[in-house]
Order: sequence, then structure tokens, then C-alpha cells
Amino acid sequence: MTTNTQHGRETTHSPITRTSASHPMRELLNHLRQVQTVAGRNGSASIPISLRQPLSENAEIVMAVCQNGMAALGHLLAHSSPVIEDGTVGADSVEALGWLIAELGDMTAFCLVLAAECRREPSCAGLSKVA
Repeated sequence: MTTNTQHGRETTHSPITRTSASHPMRELLNHLRQVQTVAGRNGSASIPISLRQPLSENAEIVMAVCQNGMAALGHLLAHSSPVIEDGTVGADSVEALGWLIAELGDMTAFCLVLAAECRREPSCAGLSKVA
């Protein structure tokens, strides 16, 4: 069954509705912790096959959520210039949003690389290092 998730992405596993919460960032971090544990145990830096699909899916969802959120913030900032100019919204708030957008942009790039690495065949691991 193919359904739309609350993040605008199609999926073929458990359906997510607007009334149920999805936490792709939390799931991504939990999967990364599992990769670190497995790598520490056997000394290998490769991603276990069982974690490749969930890691890539959550990385892509996080990337999409962050990019959509950054676009929305950009629109809001562009339309809020009058309240920024008159001091209703402080410059420190705008600065904080700028730093947040910069970090989110960096994280989306990392998520794209991680998703690509997870989707790559295990025999190709190590052929290219990006990040």
C-alpha cells in the first residue's frame, strides 16, 4: 500500500496519518547510534545491511523536512522585513534564524550523502568518500 506521509513523501511501509506522530530525526539518530555500536564491536565502519534502508529513508525524510522548513522560513523572513525594520522583531532573532538555517542546510547535505551511501551496494563501499 502506498500512502502519503505527513512529510509529503510516499512510502510503502506503515501508513502515517496527520493524527499519528512521525519522528524521522529521532529515528535517524537512533539508527546512527546502532551503526556506531555495530562498528565498534566488529571494528568495521561499514553500515550493516539491516540498517541501510531505514537509515536512507529517515535521512531523506529529514532532508525534505529541513528543506521545506528553510523555504518557509525564507518566505516568512522576506515578508517580515517591516517588523524587523521598526524593531518589533529584534535583530538577534533574525541572527538566530540565520544560524539555524545555516546548520539545517549543512545537515541536509549530510543527510543526502548518508542516504546515497546507504543505497550504494556494499561492494562499492569505500570507492568514494564525500562529506
